[in-house]
Amino acid sequence: MSPHLVAWGTGLVLRAPLHAAIEHTRTNINADVRADMAAFTCPTLIVHGSADQSCPLEQSAELAHAMIPDSELLVYEGASHALPLTCSEQLAADIAAFVAR
Repeated sequence: MSPHLVAWGTGLVLRAPLHAAIEHTRTNINADVRADMAAFTCPTLIVHGSADQSCPLEQSAELAHAMIPDSELLVYEGASHALPLTCSEQLAADIAAFVAR
């Protein structure tokens, strides 16, 4: 990820109201959506970067894939958390191919 993109993302975070940032973090830590995932009945594509440091693959996408029946997991090797920004063309192509099936 380029230094410019990191600076842009950091700027977004720093402009968020403190209360919103705290509640966002609290929700991410405390939300238990396992039962919801087991109930999915629609085709589900999970896309994740292997180098995501803020939401590691093993603690998120791999677990979700195991819990969502018949889901598909695509891992972008070396990609970080910001897939729509860093891998936009590949992500768009993968989503389009998934939807077309």
